Amino acid sequence: MNRDAPMRTAGRIAAWFFGALLWLAVVCLALEAWERYRIPRAEQAARAYGDKRMAEGYARNLAILQATPPPPLPDFAPKELPGRDEFAGRDEPGRMRLAAQRSETIFLCNDRGIVQAVYPGGDSAAVEALAARITTGAPLHGAFPDAERQDAASAFQTAVSEKNRQTRDYPLPLANGSLNVFEFTFIPLPAAAAPVAVFVRDSIWDVLWKKFRPHVYRDDPYIFWTNTQGFRGDEIALPKPAGLYRIVCIGGSTTAEGPRNDLTYPAILERMARKKLGTDRIEAVNAGVFALNSFGETERFDDYLRLQPDLIVHYNLVNDLNNLKDWMQPKSAFAEPLKTLKWIGRKSSFLYNRFNRLLMLSETEMEARLREGIIANLRTMASRAQTAGVQMAVCSFAYPAVEIMSQTEKDFFNWRMNTGFSGGIVTIETYAWVVEIYNRLVRDLCREHGLIYIPVAERLRGGTEAYSDQCHMFLNAMQRKAEIIAETVTAHIQIE
Repeated sequence: MNRDAPMRTAGRIAAWFFGALLWLAVVCLALEAWERYRIPRAEQAARAYGDKRMAEGYARNLAILQATPPPPLPDFAPKELPGRDEFAGRDEPGRMRLAAQRSETIFLCNDRGIVQAVYPGGDSAAVEALAARITTGAPLHGAFPDAERQDAASAFQTAVSEKNRQTRDYPLPLANGSLNVFEFTFIPLPAAAAPVAVFVRDSIWDVLWKKFRPHVYRDDPYIFWTNTQGFRGDEIALPKPAGLYRIVCIGGSTTAEGPRNDLTYPAILERMARKKLGTDRIEAVNAGVFALNSFGETERFDDYLRLQPDLIVHYNLVNDLNNLKDWMQPKSAFAEPLKTLKWIGRKSSFLYNRFNRLLMLSETEMEARLREGIIANLRTMASRAQTAGVQMAVCSFAYPAVEIMSQTEKDFFNWRMNTGFSGGIVTIETYAWVVEIYNRLVRDLCREHGLIYIPVAERLRGGTEAYSDQCHMFLNAMQRKAEIIAETVTAHIQIE
């Protein structure tokens, strides 16, 4: 017997093993290189495709806008105002008049953010107090606390370098210690020694991302105003008139959105429900707030109940998914090795794009996160509504139908998500999977608590002809959403 035979066999096995590992590494590197080569080209094609589809969508929006008679403006809406773009062509007295006419304070800054001139015009005590802290020769960012300073500097530099207008809302401290939310609009000027004019006024926000300021009017980039209660729409009669059936629609931007107050889904729902039931004794209130999530909705639920609703309709999810990154990030590499491997795997373009679903939380983990967050909050809201004698309806959340999309269309939505919503965490396919888990949990919740279930996601399928991103819709799709909701809720409306 040859004593060296086992050693030679072991050596051959080791050689085959390390050779296989080497080839596997080569294949992995080749796949990664190919994916990194492919992505910029696919993204370029997707953006060109998206530009065309978005232009078509906005053209449809404009057609609907022009075909729908505008509602009367509120009494507090200002008369015709000169545009901010007039600033560059005006002399010094003209710039002072512009600030006064627009009720905005204007700071003229050089390319380093140093204030060159101040044109006071804000009719708000808070804006006046802010302007008093920013003097000529001082840096504009000196008025910002650390939390907002970096973002403000970035917005300013974008306006300078890309000649692209930027608008931001910042909560800044006042002398008495309270916070006031200001709107800053950084406008690049053509061929000027001081290249940026910064327009400042009170923001639409009373509490940032939670509550609108009452009696706010805006006409750029869309027509928007709020009532006494700080919701988007006309005044709400309180106490509620006898015989009126009031629907309060709650949610985030997917409820609040629309180019005019009368072209939001709640306003369209109101018209459809009235027509379907042949009565004007139905009212739908738009209580949606941009960026609000279910925790904010729960916090503000008493505000909704004060409106004396007969029915509360909930349509929201996406803002609760802003925590996806936190959910997926491991707290400790040793305590959560699988989650750590998945987190590292996302750094690979090939794995991220081709196996994104496998890099996500498991279905069980995702269910648990949704149950302890938005589903628990919906359960709390449902209980409070039932205690108050108010019906509650919950909509499934609509999303782009990935199963009917071309790869270019998927690439477009992925680009939108990577530059906005998820920041390179999930693809549109994985996002759709997460939303479907939520929708299933909502159906279960409605059965459990006797809530009205509204199948928006099931009946609103589409791609870029309906959606501008993973959740926001063009007007034609918003009309369809309102129609689906109207079909369901009118079956439950009883008018005395």
